[in-house]
Amino acid sequence: MTRMPITRRLSGWIALAVASAFVLSQLLFQSTLAALGGNRMTVMAGTVTAASVAAGWLLVAFQGAWSALWWAMMMALLVFWQCQVFSDLTGYPTNYNIILSFAPMFAFPLFANPALRLNRLMGITFVAALAYCLIYVAANGYFVNAWERAREASFALKGPADAAPMAPVVRVLPGDGARPPRVFLATMFSTFALFYALTQARETRRYLRWLTLAAIPAAAVFMAQSRTYSAILFLIAILYALRITGRGQRIALALVVLASLLILILGVAVPSWNPFGAFADDSSGAARARAYRVITRIITDHFVTGIGIAPSAKAQQAFIGEPGVFWSDLGVIGIWYTFGLAGLAVYCVQAMIVVVGVERPQFVSRPEQETLFLSGMVVGLTAWLTPDIWAGANGVLLSITMGMLLRPMRQPGREIAIWFGAHRVLFGDFGLRYRLRQAWRRVRSLWRGSSRGGAPPRSGLRRLLRHNNKSG
Repeated sequence: MTRMPITRRLSGWIALAVASAFVLSQLLFQSTLAALGGNRMTVMAGTVTAASVAAGWLLVAFQGAWSALWWAMMMALLVFWQCQVFSDLTGYPTNYNIILSFAPMFAFPLFANPALRLNRLMGITFVAALAYCLIYVAANGYFVNAWERAREASFALKGPADAAPMAPVVRVLPGDGARPPRVFLATMFSTFALFYALTQARETRRYLRWLTLAAIPAAAVFMAQSRTYSAILFLIAILYALRITGRGQRIALALVVLASLLILILGVAVPSWNPFGAFADDSSGAARARAYRVITRIITDHFVTGIGIAPSAKAQQAFIGEPGVFWSDLGVIGIWYTFGLAGLAVYCVQAMIVVVGVERPQFVSRPEQETLFLSGMVVGLTAWLTPDIWAGANGVLLSITMGMLLRPMRQPGREIAIWFGAHRVLFGDFGLRYRLRQAWRRVRSLWRGSSRGGAPPRSGLRRLLRHNNKSG
């Protein structure tokens, strides 16, 4: 059994550390758990995200995965450009910190690195996601009660208009008549933890252990009370139990996603069309129907470029001129409104890629690959209603999927390292390791008395003494 070169092992460990740092920082940031540590912890999570993305770009550049880096640069340029679009349109100064909220859009070089051990990354992601779901379930009541107490205090001090900004710690969604206040759930991590446990149960046949672990994210999904998401998750779980989640079924679901996206887009061409009008009896559906009417009118005025990325929620509301209108509640229409036609086209393609998945069995084992397929179907089917694959926790799954798609098929060779030519200096044919070995051999030969110009070998000296004694 040949031993893996030290450069490849070192590259793998560094790639795994950087990718894990990105996933964990996104978990803290997108789930709003970072708010438990105050503003300092939130800033730290954002800093780790930015540093890990930058390191991922450097690593794939050193590895030679240029296609992934090129596409990541295009996506980053799209985000930067849309920030400028809003600034030019409204006169608001550009807040480049907002770009970090869209980091998953251009973070996929982290997962396109040929040295990354995806199986280990999947295991780390599962442990982190399971811990998050456990915290969510155990502390759900505490978070809701803390939010309600803060809201009551805010009402007493400043009035209802300032109540929402004073809500502390993790994000809590207010009640809407049909549902009580509930804690916001980073759906990608609960989805991943659930399907990871289910696929491991089928693979290892240790049903009691893995189904017990699967109950934790299932409880988190139930407590989140997201009706559409729960229905889609339940549907995909049934399809998996019936073993009808193959490539053909995933392609069919991708076509369903595309049809759903086109149904939402139709409202721009037909002003009387409002797909959310069917849910107007529900307060959440009524809010979306109203936002749909407002935003489709704005899209007709900014058909090509959209209105760009606002530097803050207040700037967004000031531009719209009406309260309670949020582009992130409208899925693909919100993408068109924010990123224009170019962003709309890329979003639709990526949503279908997430649903279909990437079949690269040499990169990941079968249970981990099935986990990505199942999670991708849930995330992709919800992409028509929420743009979380670009501006939320679901973007982590998008990054992993796009990284696998753009990952070079050939594994890194001995000559590939994480630095420019440093491996040749250290480990090449005449590098530092070679010279150290040569120096050690010389020292050892001198110690044994076999170096040139030195004392003769000990055994030769003894023979010489014996010969002289006999001749004498």
